[in-house]
Amino acid sequence: MPSRVVRIYWRLVARLRITEDQQSVFWAIVIGAGGGFAAFVFFELIAGISTLCFHLIPHWLGFGAPTDMGWQFVQMWIPALGGLIVGPMVYRWAIEARGHGVPEVMLAMSRESGRIRPRVGGVKSIASAVTLGSGGSAGQEGPIVQVGSALGSLIGQVLHMPTRKIKTFVACGAAAGISAVFNTPIAGVFFAIEVLLGELRPRSLIFIVLSSATAWVTVHLLMGRDRIFQLPPWQFLHVWEFFFWIVLGVLAALVGRLFVRSLYLIEDLFEKIPVRPWLRPALGGLGVGVIGIALPHVFGSGYRVMNATLNGTIFTRLGALTPGPIDADPSQLLLPIESLADSAVPLIDAAGGMGPILAAMGLMVILVFAKILATSMTLGSGGSGGVFAPALFIGAMLGGSFGLLLQLILPGHVAPPGAYAIIGMAATFAAAAHAPITAILIIYELTRSEAMIPAIMVATVVATLFGFRLAEDSIYTVKFKRRGLRIGDTQARDPLKQIQVREAMATEFFSIQPTMTIRQALLYAETVGQRAYPVVERAGGELLGLVTLYDLNLAMAANKPDTTPICEVMDPAPEVMAPEEYIDTAVSMLDHSDANMIPVVASREEHRLVGVLTHATLMRAYNEYQMERE
Repeated sequence: MPSRVVRIYWRLVARLRITEDQQSVFWAIVIGAGGGFAAFVFFELIAGISTLCFHLIPHWLGFGAPTDMGWQFVQMWIPALGGLIVGPMVYRWAIEARGHGVPEVMLAMSRESGRIRPRVGGVKSIASAVTLGSGGSAGQEGPIVQVGSALGSLIGQVLHMPTRKIKTFVACGAAAGISAVFNTPIAGVFFAIEVLLGELRPRSLIFIVLSSATAWVTVHLLMGRDRIFQLPPWQFLHVWEFFFWIVLGVLAALVGRLFVRSLYLIEDLFEKIPVRPWLRPALGGLGVGVIGIALPHVFGSGYRVMNATLNGTIFTRLGALTPGPIDADPSQLLLPIESLADSAVPLIDAAGGMGPILAAMGLMVILVFAKILATSMTLGSGGSGGVFAPALFIGAMLGGSFGLLLQLILPGHVAPPGAYAIIGMAATFAAAAHAPITAILIIYELTRSEAMIPAIMVATVVATLFGFRLAEDSIYTVKFKRRGLRIGDTQARDPLKQIQVREAMATEFFSIQPTMTIRQALLYAETVGQRAYPVVERAGGELLGLVTLYDLNLAMAANKPDTTPICEVMDPAPEVMAPEEYIDTAVSMLDHSDANMIPVVASREEHRLVGVLTHATLMRAYNEYQMERE
């Protein structure tokens, strides 16, 4: 938007006396509509790419069916081709678009005042569409969250909104993205609050709700969507199944943590591969293709496999699992339940005895680990997509296999495996994301299984609590811990533990040279009025020590000559801090220091002075932080 249009906008606002809240209502609706439209375009783009890759190409090459061995060999290379397209795109135009997207939004909220580069949304949507359309194992929510957040940030930046308003618009975009992708407007609101904002702010909540609802309406107008999953009204048979919910919650916590560890372990492994970074997504895609030869269930987001599992069946015909428009667009999953019989078999076949149950349970356990590996290779190599849908897939396979095990032990006395698959979805996502409220609400909105709510709540809470015991960081925030940052649930909500030294330090201050005498320093102090002075080498700006007025007066009282160089009375090893550290430590250090000043050096290894901290600078940073949160 040109600056002239912005000026006209603000003149119009002033003339019509439009309040800040009225403006925010308008822009929240715009962001919601934009997020819904972006989701529609994104779905269409994925559907087009997947149709090209898995339907038109095999037809052009003369393959009769996806089960042909020749076609399976070609299919192995399609995710690699997608990675070969995504790699140069991401590394050339927007490195933030690699991976699953949500951490980059959280980083922008915490460290960049909500400012996201406009190009990120466009690159992320195209790169993710190529990744998913070519069979990469990832989800759709991460890209749309990043696209919606980028839209909200762009509007706030162009209109020169205050930081707190830009952050609210970013949260509006994230809520709109979740609402549009999963058809879950309530869960979209709580995702923005629980994952991005980390707290409930009443003023922000109004606008986030508007955006989420608008995105839902927009997608329904464009696509006429209904629930993603259609399933029977599962319910539990006995109250004592409560204990099985707890066990499943613990298992989900272990599997959720395995997912997080695997994702970043494989990312580290790809970083060590001696090839150009933009080639790594192709290698990850090839790995997914190799897994897909035997287990095509792992291709794409896996909605059809989840839908079958929730309905009490499992796919065995591999040709039915080729990614395509149905898997690209969840709204097209609205197939009659009986149609699954063409390509899936019941999880429990009474006529077949224990054999089919064991086979189905074994397949689902394998799929838990196969999906973890495939998603880790897709995203860890630098591909683009989300982790929400893969977490749901992993949870569905875990819960389904656990339900089958219970059927073997207590046949006919426990709920069907599909019911436990629903619980596993919520619990596994909650364990990985540390977002129990979002997990409970999104599974309820996805399935509308009222009878399952108590079980979902119990397993989700257990998984979250046990997940916290295993690690304080979620799949979204562990990336920041690896960089030494406190963002998200790795930190307490105490502002002192969220403000970095770089945000609080003063860069304009008075220092003295080591060759200055006591007399010269006292005269200088009378003119300047500072209580403490860093002693800095003139040439390179290296910190040599710290001297205070108390040190100077004590030296004079001890009858030292006033021609004594400062270097003989200074503290040669004062306590220092680095810019990336946090001010909670600085407060404690200042309280026990006579200098009332902490020098800030470039790093613990490089003692070049870059700033100073005082009680006054800390108070200023604290007040600014609180103003941004209002």
